[in-house]
Amino acid sequence: MSIPLIPGGAIAFPVNAHRHGWNGTICDQPEGWDCGRELSYREQRCAAGIDHCFHLRIFDTHAPSVMVGDGGIGWLIGDNPELLNDQILLLWAPPATEPRGKLARRTPENLIGAYRIKAVVQEGPSRSLLWRVIPYEDGWTRFGNLKVTIPRYTKFGGPYVRGVEKTQLLRSFREVADAALGNPNGWLATGDKKRFQHFQDHLEEWLDVAGQKVAKAIKDYEPAPVADTKVWSSREKDSTTLSQFPGLASTLSAVKTSEQASAAGTPSTADEDETTGERIQCIEPACFSWVRESYGERVEQMLRVAGMTKSMIVFRGNPGVGKSYLAMRLLDDPDRDRTITIPVGSTWRGREDLLGYVNPVSGKFEPTGFTKFLLRAEKAWHAGDKRPRNVVFEEFNLSQPEHWLSDVLAVSQYEEESDRFIDLGGSCVAGQPDSPETRVFLSPALSFLATINSDHTTRPLSPRVLDRSALINLEMETKEVLKRVHVELEEDELEAVSALDFLLSRRGASFSLRAAKSLSRCLRSLDSLGLDRWKVIDLVLVQEVLSKVGLMAHDPNDELLISDLKKWGDEHGRKLAAASSLIAEWELALNSGHDVSQA
Repeated sequence: MSIPLIPGGAIAFPVNAHRHGWNGTICDQPEGWDCGRELSYREQRCAAGIDHCFHLRIFDTHAPSVMVGDGGIGWLIGDNPELLNDQILLLWAPPATEPRGKLARRTPENLIGAYRIKAVVQEGPSRSLLWRVIPYEDGWTRFGNLKVTIPRYTKFGGPYVRGVEKTQLLRSFREVADAALGNPNGWLATGDKKRFQHFQDHLEEWLDVAGQKVAKAIKDYEPAPVADTKVWSSREKDSTTLSQFPGLASTLSAVKTSEQASAAGTPSTADEDETTGERIQCIEPACFSWVRESYGERVEQMLRVAGMTKSMIVFRGNPGVGKSYLAMRLLDDPDRDRTITIPVGSTWRGREDLLGYVNPVSGKFEPTGFTKFLLRAEKAWHAGDKRPRNVVFEEFNLSQPEHWLSDVLAVSQYEEESDRFIDLGGSCVAGQPDSPETRVFLSPALSFLATINSDHTTRPLSPRVLDRSALINLEMETKEVLKRVHVELEEDELEAVSALDFLLSRRGASFSLRAAKSLSRCLRSLDSLGLDRWKVIDLVLVQEVLSKVGLMAHDPNDELLISDLKKWGDEHGRKLAAASSLIAEWELALNSGHDVSQA
């Protein structure tokens, strides 16, 4: 796995709330004060005076530290705990008040302090390995009472650690300083203000040191280049060693043999069972590096596993994240001879919607494009062409898949070729004079890919479908989306777009690839549009991001979102007037008891 740390940025941990400012004092009457831990823990440990809380001594004046379970950061540091030395660590916790602790309704977590990490020390037996994160003596600060909300962060892949870019980190420290000016009594203890000032004065210097160490660690980690594999040439070759994936190289060899034989006009003797016993994958090795560069290492790794284990792969993500774009480009197939897209209809109820039907007049089976594709794949397989072929189901869950896909779901799980037939019916297949049979063979070279959204217009996938599928969730940071369409924004422009995406992506209103493409086209045509860059960004955000937002009156979560959007508008409203005006209209509507719907 690569090193996900952000050079020059920070990492962040979420921790539990605490009654005494994480100073080493066990909470009074912890049974009735919700810090985030389960009640049984508070009753059996805290109430009994047992000092076992991972977060109890985060800001202990004599020996501050925070404990993390191996599952929280072990995946990141591996066998190199020095990886995090000198890194800046932000700490945040849920807001809590007397007398009950955590607030019942959903509210943003607040920053409570920061470390400059001196060391990460292993503790505990191997079966329950723990890590103690220790700051420098002059490298910690606490500001939990100032109620500064968490900055925009990046998910690293694990359950605990988050990444925060330098601009966001510096912004948060400025907000803490501003909050302290407005609330001079907001420091938890004597000395907190002085520690914060020292931390802030040295922050950029410490970030430079941390950034250099991360850059060196990333460079030292980079694997040595391996010889290029000569496969399909129209896309960049994959430089990842195949030795990590037993069977992949031999599968590739079998496919190459098939290609060479096909080019020579003779059937290949290569066969799935005779070569590797491995499934023919839905992605060709030449495309792995493209997937890694476009969607990240996590998606590439998941595709490797899914391709070896399942014939059905489901891509899930917000609209415009690039699900279809990815599914259509897993094969080096620019002419789409081996890839077909099937748009699923919301009215599909049976196999005839997918496969076709028996004509009551002629008695022939009238095939759909999908069935014709299966017939071509069957012909190629028996001619010795073992190259992979992909079927992409668009909007897979607009109707219940097991109703119209039941034949494919059942037959695709069989390994014996004699079991991989779907009976069609009728006297023959219309338009197939060379195929008198009324059944179709499901070629082992076929893989089925599906794209799904999760909203009120779709149906949830049943356990029957999920058991036969590999599910891959797609997410893309704003920077990656813009990079994909070759758009470069100025720092303040990128900040405005990224901050809005961070607020709305969990609502399915992310800054999508489609929005990025629209922005790219408009930025290239500023003269003809008669607009400046900020006006174009403003209008694209209104038309293609904010247009996907729906809000309900009297919903606390939507009230919270409006509050966050207003803060975003206050910061960027001068340059994004249309977006800020729309958000103000939403606030008025909600205050009047009206729901907000864009269309």
